[in-house]
Amino acid sequence: MATSETKTTTTSTTPHHHRTVYHSGHGSTTSASGGRYEDSRAVTTEKTKVKKKGWSSAAKDAAIGAGVGAVGGAIISKDKSKGAIIGGVLGAGGGYILGRHKDKKTGRY
Repeated sequence: MATSETKTTTTSTTPHHHRTVYHSGHGSTTSASGGRYEDSRAVTTEKTKVKKKGWSSAAKDAAIGAGVGAVGGAIISKDKSKGAIIGGVLGAGGGYILGRHKDKKTGRY
């Protein structure tokens, strides 16, 4: 039973991309009943690591929510500074929850 296996590693010019391909050799093997069959298997493993750039949707939406909440809280409340703080915190929390949901949908988390 003779098989040979070769390993080919290819690295592209883009950083963090790595591809490994295994090819097993083509050989004929005799079975216990005397018949012959061909053995041909190929395994392909591909790992791609791409650094995610920029802000996540959770971070963007939290910042936007904090700003909108602070403005809204200051407008609505009689005590402007207290309303801005409470509105900012609530807006940031709500924005984070919505953004985290978007990130999960797109596969970021």
